[in-house]
Amino acid sequence: MSILNKRNIVLLICLLSFSGVSFAQGNPLEQLNFLIGDWMGTGSGYGDTKSKVEVSFYYIMQGKFIEMDAESRFAPKGKNNKGQFHQEKGFFSYDKDRKLIIYRQFSNDGYVNQYYLNDTISTAHTLVFDTERTENFVPDGKARWIIQKEGDQHLSTSFNVAFPEQDFVNFGSQELIKNP
Repeated sequence: MSILNKRNIVLLICLLSFSGVSFAQGNPLEQLNFLIGDWMGTGSGYGDTKSKVEVSFYYIMQGKFIEMDAESRFAPKGKNNKGQFHQEKGFFSYDKDRKLIIYRQFSNDGYVNQYYLNDTISTAHTLVFDTERTENFVPDGKARWIIQKEGDQHLSTSFNVAFPEQDFVNFGSQELIKNP
């Protein structure tokens, strides 16, 4: 075998090896894997009331999306002697064109928000989602949802709102423990 053929074979093997790495399909939602499971805990805020919180994150549709279901039950306070019930459903997806994780949130209050994962201020332990679209909210208002990984079994979250020409203000926070 000539040196040229050996060189071509080595080059072909290298190209195939590298192309296998570059074309490998990882899950673009992988950085959210720590969320997967059922979580329980407490919340505070929203008029200084306390709540009991249940949240579930799970993959759906062959792992293309993550669905989130959340329920918060607020203790009675003041004139609201029955307390309050808040429900959310959300979906995480990956926008290939923009190379962004997107979160779409729907609440029983009628709010619909579309967030993007703000990579410029997120870290491996802190995910910051900023709204890019809101529905049934104050015109030009913004929301920011922050998920802080406190450990393998502990999360804290905060929901912040900014009204037009104002800074973000914390509207509510949660401390969640993962169910075994």
